[in-house]
Amino acid sequence: MVVDLNSYISSKAYADRLSVVGAIDIELGDPRNNQTTQWSSPVAARAWVDGYASTSRVSYINFGSANGCPPSGTQCNNGWTQEDIWYVSWGNPANPLPVPEIYYNAPPKQPSNALQWAALAALHGGTPMYIPGALTEWQACQDPGKSCAPGYDTPLQAWQQLMDTLYNASPILAPAMQSILYSSDITWQN
Repeated sequence: MVVDLNSYISSKAYADRLSVVGAIDIELGDPRNNQTTQWSSPVAARAWVDGYASTSRVSYINFGSANGCPPSGTQCNNGWTQEDIWYVSWGNPANPLPVPEIYYNAPPKQPSNALQWAALAALHGGTPMYIPGALTEWQACQDPGKSCAPGYDTPLQAWQQLMDTLYNASPILAPAMQSILYSSDITWQN
């Protein structure tokens, strides 16, 4: 579908203004919220990205999570490793881009989501992960009939947390990792 859409865009001479990439929300689940069986396993997620890479030369965006991963936990949730998340978000032949969930930071706690992704960005040292933006669900918490606990990040807060955390994780690698350009937010209204 992504390849077909890009072919259509090219056939109409819109390619100088428009392009399409794939997207997937790869999440590990959170056992604290009984989310252990309803989310993807690393084996299934790796199979999906390998299948995508085998049929498309078009990149995709992973707008997923790194629940439980260091430095906020001792191991990633549901059998995932940091290497698994790095692979599905950055290190496979489809050349994906991560736009990670940077949802929650109730001061005085540390920005755990940003710290998790900073650790992933620096996982392979000399080949830092480029992260073009952050994803929040602040607006979803504001939607009628919805509520979230205090501490959910606004798009600007998440962007700043990720930017600061990436820089502090490795000032030597910061120029390559820190070109964060975008923030995105989820709402249930649209």
